[in-house]
Amino acid sequence: MVEYGSIPQTEPQITDAPPPPLRSQLTAELIGTAILVQVGCGANCLAIYLGVLDGMWQAAIVWILGATLGLYSSAALSGGHLNPAVTLSFAVVRPADFPYANVLPYWAAQLAGAFLGALTNLIVYHEAILSYEAKNGIVRGGQASIQSAAAFGDYWR
Repeated sequence: MVEYGSIPQTEPQITDAPPPPLRSQLTAELIGTAILVQVGCGANCLAIYLGVLDGMWQAAIVWILGATLGLYSSAALSGGHLNPAVTLSFAVVRPADFPYANVLPYWAAQLAGAFLGALTNLIVYHEAILSYEAKNGIVRGGQASIQSAAAFGDYWR
């Protein structure tokens, strides 16, 4: 039987490698956030406009996939924040690791990435959106248009 004290203690390996350039970090945040929004809201588009997904759990699984892909694509360079609240939290809680000066550039990259992901969905699902609105008698700007816009955001009643 191996005793607890017999396991050798190892020190964490700390590298003195410089962090990636800010431009690379921001590009990673933009790409990661775009993937998250495109895949996640894409699931909403499939569920709402095409009726492909049976229930909310299926959309949630696709959101998890989107978050995983977004994190894997960005974490090594930027930390994979993908969310302005996470970025602010890192700056507040760990200012030595993530300086306040990076908050606004990260937010801009995340906003741009989210916009690109949503724009991709708008282009891909444009015909499905028009068909859904025509089928349900939805006029854009009217009260019922929230049903159509729901794939691109959260609308709580």
